[in-house]
Amino acid sequence: MIIILACFFVQDVSGWGLSTDWAITQQYRLPRSLSAAATGLMLAIAGVLLQTLTRNPMASPEVLGVSSGAALGVILGFLLLPSLGLSAGAGTLLISGLSGAMAVLLLVIWLARKVSSGYLLLVGIGIAAMMDGVMHMVKLSGDPR
Repeated sequence: MIIILACFFVQDVSGWGLSTDWAITQQYRLPRSLSAAATGLMLAIAGVLLQTLTRNPMASPEVLGVSSGAALGVILGFLLLPSLGLSAGAGTLLISGLSGAMAVLLLVIWLARKVSSGYLLLVGIGIAAMMDGVMHMVKLSGDPR
């Protein structure tokens, strides 16, 4: 209810008030508001799932290296897909980033069953550092892409 009310609450020449122009609200403000709400909901779900799976209240995608895995997947997709004869469009880069994040997430879930939750944060930080190191090596390779 608050999101829909916020879409209609605008500032114009006479000050703040409710907008009656549904076409502008529907075209510009409503999609952005709904996508922001959906993004927040997905981030909250991802945090709850990771904290539940790892049994660690400090777990997050950034700490455990999942975000770095996604970034490395996009970089590798950007570099390797054209050599395979595939275009490096937005859809294929999205899939490569998703596959990199899923690979790291599966590694973290597997490690969560093997080590205690106290060590899992250290392992996640190590995975993130390793992914960052590989990304820096790719950046320093001199490839203009």
